[in-house]
Amino acid sequence: MSAIETLAEEVGSLALGQQFSQQYIGSAAGSSFCRIFFHQLNLVAEDNISQLGSNLRLSDPFSTRASLPPKPVGLMLLSTYIVRVHMWRPIFNLKELRSWFQQAYSNPKALNAFRRFSVFLVLALSSCEAEETETNRPSTDIHSSAEYFTTGMMFYDEISSVNDLQSLQSTLLLALWLTKASRFANNTYLWQISRFAMSLAIELGCHRNNPRWEISSSERELRNRIWWCTYDLERNVAVSTGRVLSIRNQAIDAPFPKVTDDDLLTESERRLSPTFAVRGFSPAIHMFRLRNITGDILESIYIARPRAGHHPSIQDTATVADNIRERLARWHSVLGECTVPESRESLEMRVELCLAVILLNRPSPSFPNPVEPAVKACVDACQTAIETLKLLLGRKELTISWKSFHDVFVTGLVWFYCVCNLSTTDQSSVEMFGTTCIDILEYIDRKTMTSGKYIQFFGKIQAITVRRLQSQNTTSMQRANSDLEFDPLGFDWMDGCFNELFTGAGDNFPLDFMMNEEIFQITDHP
Repeated sequence: MSAIETLAEEVGSLALGQQFSQQYIGSAAGSSFCRIFFHQLNLVAEDNISQLGSNLRLSDPFSTRASLPPKPVGLMLLSTYIVRVHMWRPIFNLKELRSWFQQAYSNPKALNAFRRFSVFLVLALSSCEAEETETNRPSTDIHSSAEYFTTGMMFYDEISSVNDLQSLQSTLLLALWLTKASRFANNTYLWQISRFAMSLAIELGCHRNNPRWEISSSERELRNRIWWCTYDLERNVAVSTGRVLSIRNQAIDAPFPKVTDDDLLTESERRLSPTFAVRGFSPAIHMFRLRNITGDILESIYIARPRAGHHPSIQDTATVADNIRERLARWHSVLGECTVPESRESLEMRVELCLAVILLNRPSPSFPNPVEPAVKACVDACQTAIETLKLLLGRKELTISWKSFHDVFVTGLVWFYCVCNLSTTDQSSVEMFGTTCIDILEYIDRKTMTSGKYIQFFGKIQAITVRRLQSQNTTSMQRANSDLEFDPLGFDWMDGCFNELFTGAGDNFPLDFMMNEEIFQITDHP
């Protein structure tokens, strides 16, 4: 594997969190795009880049456990969970969840292992939300999200021994914590957990809507909710890591979740989330539809074509891509009906839409050299995504997930690629955009301890992009290797800088290298 391919895999592996022991990173995670862009730049390093810091800066966060917080604190954290987690992923019947919290304080011995696990995982998730956004954090809460999580996991083994709805709900809670608590979580296991949850949901028949099943309306609604939460998790993880999907959409006929009387909010909760109070589960349902679209992008644009049998023509693939663009446009056209304009939820969904547009239009195995309209669509989506994230950060509403650093990092790289190919952007715009990206990356790094190394590397790419733009009139990117200002990246530097991050990649399992050197060439612009 060449040095550039190794570095591209490092960028793709950012989607996997703190641990980098996976043997396969799919091209949708950004590795294929980075290979294309880095080859075009003839990526090179200055002498001091080898001095970038170490990636691992963590101490053990699970050395202590948490008891139940004071009741006012516990109920406040429950409200945070309802308006920030339950609204997007309604795993529970809300009336039952409220009763478990009341019982935890009035008669805790009556709670079984599942309910105890649920109470502490809800506390962990809501505490994580409050810690990240620095809002709604009870001043008297002395416990951390990791401590609540550690206590809850004491009950998980007893729950997971039986394959039932409660086991599935518990698995979803565990996966949700892994997606949110990126500072502590070992996301190596997130893919396996999402596949296990999907397998269990299918085994329980949650993806089906069989009217002959003799179950109550409340249980049917709960099964529907659990299914779509599982679907959202599985599609999100699969697309972000470039892995294959677990189930075809044609096999699903479970209805979307519905708001019931049990989902009524308190006055304080209505103030915390006007969107949930007014729109109910509409934002969540609209996100489920977007996951459907991004799953199709993964399967049609990024999954490797078969080596035998029918090979779709480039025209057929382009037709599929155009159809997906129309679906994204329709999704965007009704976004305002699903949220409160300029609300936190509306801005978060805008970012998710931008990421989907970027995923579809950036260089990919199917379209390694995208046409100009696709490049322009990427420019607009990248700018909108970063501007929206900056707005959320300024409002102290930026929620950090397991892939936030990766999303911002790759979005910035895609924008650099696009401006190099369009040749319509000046140096000041590149510097301003890059500075905004770095500001957001530094904020995420302070929260997650990802690695300052990647931020420094991002700055190097920004500097190279500026130099390429400055020399665009005299030297095309195809002749970049005639630039003698820098020495090419060598294996010694790569081994010293990144060996501890992804040592197992490609040793025993073939990575997704489906492209040859010709695809890295770009035609001269007139």
